[in-house]
Amino acid sequence: MALANLDLNFAYLIAQSSFVSPPDIALLGIVLIIAIIIYVFLSSCLYTILINLGQPNAWFAWVPILSNWAILKAGNQSPWWSIGIFAGDITHLLINIYSAIDPSSSTLYLLTTISSIFTVIISLLAIIAFLFAWVNIINQLGKNPWLIILFIIPIVNFFVMHHLAYGY
Repeated sequence: MALANLDLNFAYLIAQSSFVSPPDIALLGIVLIIAIIIYVFLSSCLYTILINLGQPNAWFAWVPILSNWAILKAGNQSPWWSIGIFAGDITHLLINIYSAIDPSSSTLYLLTTISSIFTVIISLLAIIAFLFAWVNIINQLGKNPWLIILFIIPIVNFFVMHHLAYGY
């Protein structure tokens, strides 16, 4: 009966909390707006690149996980490498499920160690596949493949994406 009297209104909870101040909320709003602007910019550049390459599902550029699939497919790499980026999450989820089933297992430490090594190897291979995919995409667009070095540098990569998409 006491649960029926609780007010779980989000605005009420924010207003009553002592650790969230109005400047924090304003900063969070600004960061959210900047993140949306960056997402729209990068997605529109990727969409234009995929259109220029003649990819049939260029709209994948607007969906976060599918955009990785489209990049790998356009770069003549196996799109299944996009799952490799999530190898760590998948293995840790499986280990958490296993530890919930049998928490006293003596093999849990061994499984955790092996999964960590597996995660690092698969993630590195997936990153290498993405780099090869971008080199292939850059070559298909007729640009200098050494742009991949600039593509890795933060902030500069926005200008490289714009250059790849719009050519100027």
